[in-house]
Amino acid sequence: NSAELEPEMKPDLDKLMDFLLDHPDMKLKISGHTDARGDSVLNYKLSQARADAIKDYIMEKGKIRQSRISAKGYGSNQPLIKDPENAQERSVNRRVEFKLLENKSKNVTNR
Repeated sequence: NSAELEPEMKPDLDKLMDFLLDHPDMKLKISGHTDARGDSVLNYKLSQARADAIKDYIMEKGKIRQSRISAKGYGSNQPLIKDPENAQERSVNRRVEFKLLENKSKNVTNR
């Protein structure tokens, strides 16, 4: 029930940040998810906090513009395993996903 970044996550996040720095035409969509246990409102807030923690880390460390990164929490609404039967299966649903998108808003000059 935490949105704190674990130290072992940071090397992978640093690689993602480096990729974004090397590819200024790309945007990043971060999606936070929880398992279905507990209050749905709290799960939504937790999933948003997890996505925001990663967004903040990448923006602060990599100096990446906020307009290139979006973060959204989905709570338990998008499980990978619909009816988990044990703790291991529930843990699969607790995740943060990344999607790289091409930046469609490129500046075009008229000549």
